Amino acid sequence: MMNTNKNTSSSDLRRRRLNNDNVTNRQDLFIKQNQQPLSSTKKNKKKQANNNDEHEQSKAIQSSLIRTKQMMQSELQRVSEVTTTIQDDGKKIKSTKDQHLSMEDGVKGARYTLLWLKVKEKEDSVIFWSAVTFFYLVVLYVMWTRVRIPFLLW
Repeated sequence: MMNTNKNTSSSDLRRRRLNNDNVTNRQDLFIKQNQQPLSSTKKNKKKQANNNDEHEQSKAIQSSLIRTKQMMQSELQRVSEVTTTIQDDGKKIKSTKDQHLSMEDGVKGARYTLLWLKVKEKEDSVIFWSAVTFFYLVVLYVMWTRVRIPFLLW
């Protein structure tokens, strides 16, 4: 992350310098074109100087345009890498969402299974205590009919 900030800040600095150079070159070009020579000899000398200046300016503008083109290509490459990263992150988020949804179905199934187990546990508890009660009733009946316990006078 820190490396990205350094690259971004150096790229911003480079961009600003190039922009300032371009503005200065263009201003110089327009200023020199607007100046009017006073005499014809001065005109000839200035024309030659202007031709040389124009040639230098055209070279400067051409190199500026080449730098701008290179900068634009690097920015396009960076944007395409960012786009690829965003697409990859989108795929990861989608797969995570799908996993979450599949877990949600499992949780719902587990909830219903737990409810079913609780109902079965209560049913088993009722059956067990009913069986215990029936057993004691049978034992009491047998003892009453066979042993004739006096406290059980019916």
